[in-house]
Amino acid sequence: MTNYIFRGKEFGHNTKYIANNSQNMKIVRSDERFPDDAEYVIRWGTQAKIPNGPKIINKRSAIKETCNKGAFRKAAADKGLAPNTWLAVGDFIAWCQKNPDREVSVIVRPEFHSRSEDLYFVKTKAELDAAIAKIGGNYYISEYIKKDREVRVFVANGRVLVVAEKNPKDKKGVTWGCVEEGTLDYTNWEDWEEDVVRVAVEAFNLSKLDFAAIDVMVKDGKAFFLEANTAPEVWEYY
Repeated sequence: MTNYIFRGKEFGHNTKYIANNSQNMKIVRSDERFPDDAEYVIRWGTQAKIPNGPKIINKRSAIKETCNKGAFRKAAADKGLAPNTWLAVGDFIAWCQKNPDREVSVIVRPEFHSRSEDLYFVKTKAELDAAIAKIGGNYYISEYIKKDREVRVFVANGRVLVVAEKNPKDKKGVTWGCVEEGTLDYTNWEDWEEDVVRVAVEAFNLSKLDFAAIDVMVKDGKAFFLEANTAPEVWEYY
């Protein structure tokens, strides 16, 4: 019997580092024939079906739940872990009417999105309507907070494995990708910030995932959950 990392065709190329540093571990893509000798399968982001038999790490249903970035961020926001989030423009307008002293900018994105794609930063009602029209389907609205820093926290079974600081090429950007440009720099465990890892773990525990890379932003020392990544970039060191 062999263990496999089951990844999508486009994502998970760097899972080779995990396989190369593991015993009895291979990689199979979602567009390839699934092997008959699989004992354990680490599902790396993909929701493609797996034949019955092997034990699955990160079940399809759990990935599907967190891939709905809007609904999952709303769930985290309702627990006080993420920026204010709304799934309908009417709810956002109602909130604005109840909070007339709060002038907020927001981001608008499709409920399902990848990396920094399909992001609209809006300041006016006209811009908001235009962004929703461009998306043309289900969307979410989230309060924009100009972050000081962004951190990625790798969590498995509710425990922190790795903390890394994002250092993008452009820190003035609304999103900090660090995949194509910038760096993700390892943070020694004695430098882990309590509020950052607390928010990451509590947000992770809202899901049914076995592992994820949790993105957390920091503003004036306060941490906010952004999203859970089930097919994160992996570097050889960690």
